[in-house]
Amino acid sequence: MKQRFTIEVAGSTLNLLSEESEEYVVGLAKIVSRKINDMVMSSKRCTKLEAAIMASLDYLDDKMKTAVKVDDLQGQIMNYASEATKLRRENAELRRQLGKGSDD
Repeated sequence: MKQRFTIEVAGSTLNLLSEESEEYVVGLAKIVSRKINDMVMSSKRCTKLEAAIMASLDYLDDKMKTAVKVDDLQGQIMNYASEATKLRRENAELRRQLGKGSDD
């Protein structure tokens, strides 16, 4: 169930709905605030809006790169599972052949 939260991000008060816990939402707000404030402090010509946009782009970039890595890892897992199945079949066939050979 969604809950309404009032959070502060880089000096701006925002109301939002989330299904996450208050601790999680507040924690996210603190991380974003810190990133925005760091950007503003490091460049006097960077406004809070510009810093918020850059922070959003940075986080979106990280998310997209992580999604690509997850897809790659899922592909590797599927390949490993397929290879394991193939090896189990080969193992079973070899055991069957060894069993027949000892009866002769």
